[in-house]
Order: sequence, then structure tokens, then C-alpha cells
Amino acid sequence: QKLIKQPVIFTMAKKYDVVIIGAGPAGLALGICLRKKGYPTAILEREDSIQRTVCGEYLSPQGADYLERMGLESSLRGFRRVWGMRLSSPAGRSVLARFPEAKLGVALNRQEFQKRLAGLYLELGGLIFFGQTLRAIEKTDSGLIITTTHDSHPCHALVGADGRLSTVAKLMKMEREDAKSTRVATHCYLKP
Repeated sequence: QKLIKQPVIFTMAKKYDVVIIGAGPAGLALGICLRKKGYPTAILEREDSIQRTVCGEYLSPQGADYLERMGLESSLRGFRRVWGMRLSSPAGRSVLARFPEAKLGVALNRQEFQKRLAGLYLELGGLIFFGQTLRAIEKTDSGLIITTTHDSHPCHALVGADGRLSTVAKLMKMEREDAKSTRVATHCYLKP
């Protein structure tokens, strides 16, 4: 599937209804919804390509149901359905946690999942600009101007789908206090 892999430099020739910061699952799913409704939409991603991250290698039953209700079940094809999870401590203790109501979640490769969502979004005429680090957000009489390391993108609305340490939230002075707390995650890949 064709993705815009290198930073694409546009001058302010096109105004988008919506600019989304972040090409993760949330940003891509929103982009798909907006494109299905016909809104000119651009997604700006700071990485140069879709990366495999250390979190989010599964969807809860609610997440899988949500994607299916959106008509995006093709993005889940071939991934393994799971009934829950086993949480284990370094001391060898474990807790078996089944999903409620015997519903199934999905174990997935996050990078492949995001590439599938990106492909669906691009097929709908959306644009993804990689290598675009957000630098400034300027309010104007006619909307916003989003400035990145490579370009400026005029738009009517901006959505920050850029995670817990959101640059959008920081620039808009909407940062949560607890977002700066130290957190640790461990990630590993196991054979079934």
C-alpha cells in the first residue's frame, strides 16, 4: 500500500477542514471517519514511517467491536483472537483475566495494524505527511495554521492524537499535570 514515506513539502496551497497530529490508531481511525464524510483531512506524523511501538499489541473486545462497527474489520483480518490475558510477576505469581461476557479481543502486530488503517485512509483520499514535527499552532480569523519542521498547513480544526505527552496539548496550554509522571512499561514477544 502506498504511503507518503518522505516529508512532503507543500506550500500553503491547500486548506484542510481537519489536521490530525499523530498517525497512530486513534488518528488514523478518525481520519477514516472524516474522509468517509467527505472532509478534506491531513494527518501529520513526526516519524518518517509507521513504526512498531512497545505498547498496544492487542485490542480489547470493545476496541475490536468499535472497528467492526466502523466497517474496518478488514484491518483485523489474520490477527489472532484472544479471550483475555495472563498477568505474571517476576516472582512467578500470575492472574488469569478473561474478558467480560466471553467476548474476544485481538492480539496484533501494531505496525501492521497501523499500516492497514493508513492504507484504508489513503484509499479514501486522505493524506499522511511523515517527518513533520509540530512546531507551532497559530489562530487566525479563518482558522488555524499548523507549522511543522517542513511546512505550514492551514485548517479549520486541529485534533491532537499524539499521545500522553501531546505536543498539541503543550502548545495549546492544555497539558495534564500527571502526564509528566514517570512510568515504566515492559514489552516482550512470546511464541503462542
